[in-house]
Amino acid sequence: MYPFTINLLDNLTIDIGTIGTICPTEPFDVPLTFTPAGIGGGTLEFYYNDTNMYSTAFAGNGSYTVPQNFVPSSSGSVAGNLTVKWVNPNGCTTTIVAHQQVTVLPLNTVELFN
Repeated sequence: MYPFTINLLDNLTIDIGTIGTICPTEPFDVPLTFTPAGIGGGTLEFYYNDTNMYSTAFAGNGSYTVPQNFVPSSSGSVAGNLTVKWVNPNGCTTTIVAHQQVTVLPLNTVELFN
């Protein structure tokens, strides 16, 4: 038999940084930190309340601008769950997931009466 060397990766993680309130229909920035350093490849998928909003190639630590099309149907702000999935990092068949609560502001309209 031939000896085989198997190198296991450390646990991969995603940390979602602070996200301010989100304006309806406007893109917003999602600061992400990935560990361990030096892992690359894969795709990032962004979900709002389990609905896929955006996918992009992994580009390392930094801020990702995500388009946003959700508009609250009420006149108040709406809290929701932002999920980030890192699919197939480093060419491995796996998905790493992180969640964070976010707030989407209402779409305000102004009516002027004469």
